Amino acid sequence: MKILVVEDAQERISWFKKRFKDELLIIVSTAEEAIKKLTYDLQWDCIFLDHDLGGAQLGADGFNEKTGTEIAKFLKNKEYKGQI
Repeated sequence: MKILVVEDAQERISWFKKRFKDELLIIVSTAEEAIKKLTYDLQWDCIFLDHDLGGAQLGADGFNEKTGTEIAKFLKNKEYKGQI
């Protein structure tokens, strides 16, 4: 299984590495890195998104490019066909 993890907390990263030790696990720590990966490779079995990368929260307008929410919007706009 090919899994993309977008996470910046080391404790959670360690958990993912232990939990999915026998899988192809790609870990990135920013929304920008994730969107680059998803732009060039849409073939993922599972994607895990951190909703508050770096402690970022959504603004009053519902927009913050640093969060997992922005990645989800990117996937929706690209009509991603994988499992989210």
